[in-house]
Order: sequence, then C-alpha cells, then structure tokens
Amino acid sequence: MTSSRVGVVATVLITALAAAVCGKSAAPTTEAGAPSASPAGEPVGSVNVAAADMGGAIEELTDNYGPGFSGRRLIDGLLAPTWKIDSFAKNPQEAVISFFERQPAVVKAVAVVLPEPADLGPKDVEVWTSMDAPDKGFTKIASATLEAKPGEQSVSFTPVEARFVKLRFLTGANSDWLEIAEVKVIEGARSGYTPLFVRAPLVKFWKGSPREAAQRGLDWLQHAAPTWTKTNNCFGCHVHAQVLMGEAVAQKMGYRVNMRSVRVLNEHMRGQQSHGGWWHPQLTATAFGAMGTAYAADLLNIKDDKGMFGQNPGYDGTLKASADRLVEWQEKDGAMGLDLPEPPIIQGKFMTTGNALVSLTRAAANFPDSKYQEAATRALSWIASHEPQTTQDKIFKIISLMHYGTPDQKRSAWSVVETLTTEQQDDGGWKEHAKSAGSNAIATGQVLYAFKQAGVSIHSEMFKRGVDFLLKDQENNPVPENGSWPVTNTDSKRPSSFAHTMWAVIGLAGAYGPEATGALQIVKQQGDKPPARNLEIVLDVSGSMNTKLGETTRWQTALTVLKQVVETLPEDMRVGLRVYGHRYASKSAETCKDTELVVPIAGLDRPRLIAAASKLRPRGETPLIRSVLATIGDLRAAGGGSVILITDGEESCKGDPKAAAAEFKSAGLDVTLNIVGFTLTGQTVEAELTALAGSTGGRYYGAQDGAQLSRAVMLAALQRLPYDILDKAGAVLVSGQTSELSRELPPGDYRIRIDALGQTLEAPLKIVPNETTSLVLGIEGDKFVIRR
Repeated sequence: MTSSRVGVVATVLITALAAAVCGKSAAPTTEAGAPSASPAGEPVGSVNVAAADMGGAIEELTDNYGPGFSGRRLIDGLLAPTWKIDSFAKNPQEAVISFFERQPAVVKAVAVVLPEPADLGPKDVEVWTSMDAPDKGFTKIASATLEAKPGEQSVSFTPVEARFVKLRFLTGANSDWLEIAEVKVIEGARSGYTPLFVRAPLVKFWKGSPREAAQRGLDWLQHAAPTWTKTNNCFGCHVHAQVLMGEAVAQKMGYRVNMRSVRVLNEHMRGQQSHGGWWHPQLTATAFGAMGTAYAADLLNIKDDKGMFGQNPGYDGTLKASADRLVEWQEKDGAMGLDLPEPPIIQGKFMTTGNALVSLTRAAANFPDSKYQEAATRALSWIASHEPQTTQDKIFKIISLMHYGTPDQKRSAWSVVETLTTEQQDDGGWKEHAKSAGSNAIATGQVLYAFKQAGVSIHSEMFKRGVDFLLKDQENNPVPENGSWPVTNTDSKRPSSFAHTMWAVIGLAGAYGPEATGALQIVKQQGDKPPARNLEIVLDVSGSMNTKLGETTRWQTALTVLKQVVETLPEDMRVGLRVYGHRYASKSAETCKDTELVVPIAGLDRPRLIAAASKLRPRGETPLIRSVLATIGDLRAAGGGSVILITDGEESCKGDPKAAAAEFKSAGLDVTLNIVGFTLTGQTVEAELTALAGSTGGRYYGAQDGAQLSRAVMLAALQRLPYDILDKAGAVLVSGQTSELSRELPPGDYRIRIDALGQTLEAPLKIVPNETTSLVLGIEGDKFVIRR
C-alpha cells in the first residue's frame, strides 16, 4: 500500500474510532461568548486541509525549530506514533499549521484526536488564525475545554479565511505530560469561495514529489542544526553556513523556512567569529563563515547590522571583517587556499574560492573600498581559467560562473555541465569523484543544483533520473531520521547526515519552485553526427599565417582562438594536435611533406596542447591534403573520431581534394572532417573544401575575423552556437549555447537570437508549462535556418 493510501485509510480509521468510542456526549464547555465546540465524535466536515499528505505542515511548535519529525506526527494521518512532550507544566504549547503551498483556505473547525487512554491529552484549547505569517498577525477565534476521553473532539467557529492556524494548548488532563494522536483543520464554505483543493489541483501530486521530499529534508535540517549547536560550542561549516545557504535557497523557492532556526544558526555563527574577523581554523572556515553570513543577511533582511565588531551603523561588521581577512589571505593568482583538507566537506580550492566569492561580491556591493571588487574579479578569473577535478570542483565552477560571470563565462560553464552529464551513474546519481564506490546524496544534490543554476531543464530525462535517485535514497520511514539522507559512498572521516541532507535539499529545493516551468531545446537537423569524443585539430602554420589581421596577425589570432577553444572542451574528450608548414621554408624541397603530429590523441591535456602550439612559427607551404589524410592513421587506433582543419589558404602542394574524399571513404573508418577557412575568399577553394568536408559528413565553415573563427571552431568541435533569449521589450534574459540539453524557462512569449558564425537568426518563441519546445538548427545552402 502506498504512503498516501495509508494516510487516507488512517484518517478514515480515526473518524471511525472517534465515533465508536465517544458516542453522543455533551459538548465541551467554552468560555463566555466564544463559539461552541461540536459534540465529540460528530463530523464537522470531510476535507482536512492540514493533512501532511495533502501539503499541510506544522510551521511552528513551542520549543522547537520547525516541526522536526516529532511535530509532523500531529498531522501525519496516523494514530500512532503519537506526538508527546514531557515539559507541559512549564508553559503552554503552541502549534502553527499551514496548508498546501501556504495558500489561504476558509476554515470552520479544528479537530483534536486524543489517544487511548486520554489521561495525557490536552484540556483547555484556543484557536487563532492569521493571513500574514507563521509568527504574526494572529487573532483568537475560539476556545474550548476538551473532555478527557479518547477520540476526535472538534472546536467549531464561524468560517474564517486563514493562511495559518495556531492551536494553543493551555492546560492538560495531566500537569506534566501532553500527548495528541492527530490534529485536523476542517475546511468551511461561504459565498464565492472556491475550495483549496479545487484551486490547487497539483496537491494530488504532493506526496512523494520533489518539493515534498525537499521540505521534509529541510524540516530535519532546521531542527537538527540548532540542536547540534546547543551541544557543540563551535562553528560547523556545514551545520551553520551551508545550512543557512540551503535555507536561503529554499526560501527563494517558496518553501517553509523556520526563521527561529535561521536566527539561532546566524547568531551562533557570528558569535564564533574572532576579533580578527576570522573563524577557526582560519582560511577555509572563514570562507564558509563569510558565505553563511551573506546568506543569513538575505534571510533576515540585515541591512543596518553592526555585527560583532562594527562600530558604525549602515554596514554589516561581521561580513566586512571576514571580507577583509579574505582579501588579505587571497593568493596572487586569485585563488583562496585550503587549510585542513577533509574531503568532501573541505575539498579543493574551487570550493574555498567559490565560497569567498559570495562574500567578496556582497562586500563590493555594500562597501566603498574597491579592494573587494578587485578581489572578487581575481577569484572569478581563477575559477574560470582552472580545471576542476572532483565533482565538487565542477559544481563550484558552474555555480560561481553562473552567479557572477560574464555572458561568455556563463556560456563556458556548459562544457563543465556536459562533462558532468557523462559522469551520471546507472542508478541516476553522481559520485564524489571517479574512484568513489558509488553515488551519494552529497554529489547528486550538488550536481542538480549546479545544473539548475546553469539553466538545465528539470524536465530533461537526465535531471529526472538524478531526482529519482534522491527520492529513493531519502529516509521515508516513521523514524526520527525521517527526511534526512544517509551517509553512503563518501570519503568523509567524520560522516554525518548534515552534508548529505543539506546538499540534497539544496539540489531539490533549488530546482523545484511552486510555479510550473517549460523548456527549450535547440537541436541539429537530422543527419548531423554528434560530436565525437576523439578529436584531432589540424592547424595551418604556413607562411601566409604571418599576414597582418587588424592589430595582430592571422597566426596570433588563430593561436588565441585555439587557447580559448581548448579551455572549453569537455573533460572526457581525447584530443590531439597535428600541424603543417612549420619546419621548412617555402623554397625547401621538404616543405610539401611538412606535416607533424605534435600531440598524439590522448586524454585532454590542455597545457600540453597550448604549449605545443605556442612554440610554432609560420614558415612554409600548405600541404593541406597530405595533413588531413594523415589523420586517418592518427585516429585508427582510437576507433575513429572527428577532425577540425583550420587553414587560411588553399592546397599549395598539388594535393587532390576529390582523391582525398575517395580515400576517406575507402578507409573503412568513422572519421568526420570539418574545415574552417580563415580569411579565405575564393569561391573555387571554398567549393572544393565544402565538398571534401561533406564527403565525410562534416562541414565547411568560413570565418573572416577572430570572433568568427572562435565561433566556427567551437561549432566544428562541439556543434554549438551562442544564443540569447529576449523578452518582449528586447532585453536579454538569458544567454546560452546550443546543446542537446534542454534549457528551463518560465512560460511565456520570447524571441530567440542565434549568432550563427556572423549570421544572426531570430525567431519568436513560446514556452508552455511542463512542455519542451524544440527548435531545429539546420542549413540551407550556405545559410543557417531555424525550423520548428
């Protein structure tokens, strides 16, 4: 039986039990003037808008941070286990309840189910409602005295609209203990009112949904983290800073965030900052603490906070002090160092630099000193230019570039995204690194969050498989760990559920908001081959590459483009470099044989490729055909692949393009040749090269300057083109690159603008909720076209 069916059955059993044991007893007494309670056991309505399986939730609970596992028992639809406390004599207990997605509902009664025996149940009860928030705007609408007998007893009142219902248990049948089996909030009716579950048809998908899983995980975190804080007088990077990040992400996406938990974590974290502005053990902890402080400021709307050491109003002293330390400790190349590494909690400079970037960027926006922006720019530059190794490295690179990068840097993050897509495991999850035993929640949650920040659609199959892994891995049984994620397949020497649960929550909450989204996918025309994972670049180093081009030369332009392209190639590509015309002068007898494989095809080694090309100087002729035919032998051992030839001139050594096409065909090897003609203008040579590339299933691309050359080589290597999505006013909303991955967008009408190697394509675009809109990028003659 599914959990949702269990909840329905349990509700029916509760009602039946109440009627059986209570019968037609006298109504509970009420205070003068208050609405009277319904007779115990008499039904007051059938729709319980507080049921957990229908999106109801406990927002606040006395002496608690959110519901936790215990508080959820009040509305879980099950008679047992009951909710109970042992400190009732100290103060009244309050429980604040909200409904699906915090939507308003007209309510007419509250039912309390007492356990058997009922000598520990509540006695004097008050009902309050609010349309404002879980902690303000409440008005008392009813009170009643319940009988000490098991079963359901209802407190009815004039129907009132509310977003939050607060129950106050003032006294109980027992002075020390309090125990309740279940609480219900019964929906009412009035003229013009549409029932909640009619207005919210998605409620039927709530149980077992990603949002429900994220909320349960968040509930566990924001109860467990303050509890940990009470017994550990220290700063926990993931217990405080990273949980505050998770709460900020969740709040932005419309989840129920307990602000008492936020304040406790924020106050403790700030209290752990030293007078020097750092957290122990200095650099790594300070990067975390400064990041957490920035997110807490968002959560709590801190704008005029002196912090611990600030003396003047108008700035956040805690953030400024930590930002000062980070600027002081930043390395010359822009990175933040790593002290006391403890994978995966403290792992790699991408993590420390990415965390520092959050606070440096915020400091730059709030304080006049230019050093913060300069430090942030250096940090971002380091992240953009360095190669990530672990899963965590990759996700921090993506997140940092997408949050703070330039449009080009944001586009470059897609190569990292595509690398991560190849690392998804058969179970749908991701591993901490290649040698990990298997997938876990930490890595999978991180990847999903990074994907979402990059714009990957939640409707893509890859994304949904990752979500399914998290949903299956979550603790779903009625135990105190309900909602958390277990520690599995990790390098951590101090394993705990905090990091796993926190990143799973961030991954899910960051991806699934209350509003439906759509998706855009731009695919190549049918018949195009997908990019091969084996790639050989053939580079023209003939004498004509010394020709001036603007302020520089063709060679220097090509070399700059080569560096840019190599930096954006996915990690899993195997790349080689062949060059020609570099060793012998034009008059030498050897010049037409001058072709050399300077970097054999192997795992991507960016420094080696760039270093090999940088040593070359243009000298000789153009043995173009000899060079491209040599790639057949280069790629044979690898099982085939693709070739990109970059040339500024036609064949000058009597090579025959038609014979070369026949030789490619007879080689019996899957090789695709793409040719980029750089500053070529002759129609005859373009036609010959187009035919040669086309005979292998490849293409010819023309480029007249550095920008076009960069786009042409990128398209030839990865078949990508840059695009912008524009709103109705023509403003650019998002930028991206064509990819097999679908991009998420809010429903609406847009325009898409594609930069197709100097040709600008524009077309209207309509995004529909929960659907993927596909555009096909094709070629007609020598022009790109957009097809539906």
